Amino acid sequence: MSDFTSEDRVLLQAIAKVIVPNADTLIAQSSGGLMGGANSGTPWVPPSPPPPSPLDLAETAYWNSRPSYIQALRKITDHSARLAQANRLALAGFSVDPAIEVDLNNPYTIMKQRINYGYTWVPAIGQNVPLVPPDNHFPGQPDYDPNNPPLGSIIVSLDFAKGIIGL
Repeated sequence: MSDFTSEDRVLLQAIAKVIVPNADTLIAQSSGGLMGGANSGTPWVPPSPPPPSPLDLAETAYWNSRPSYIQALRKITDHSARLAQANRLALAGFSVDPAIEVDLNNPYTIMKQRINYGYTWVPAIGQNVPLVPPDNHFPGQPDYDPNNPPLGSIIVSLDFAKGIIGL
């Protein structure tokens, strides 16, 4: 028993083809068409979304590992407002990672890049940025010291992704 006419079904199937890339296959697989029908007895049900990727799971693990006041940054949709709140947290003495917690870049990707470049720590918001990258020496400039991170800096680590990315 359906309230849809055959014209309605044709229109809905055309809309579905625009919205769902593999709609033709899905429509063909449901014997009654998009909205079920006399032959199927049940309405068409869209496929389940794909499971989250390891990168998505690692990102969730990172954010879950952070204190609630840092997690709250992720919910601020406006970048300027998120940066302002991050600066307030930094002024209050909290360590905020600008690349991850303000710019909302993927934590695994950012930490992996930092490791690849030789960083063991990076400055939090409000700290001085090292002028000399790891394993480089510029006359008159202090070298990057991988063994002595400044108090409050961001420790470079993939610990949050252990068991997810295959570490």
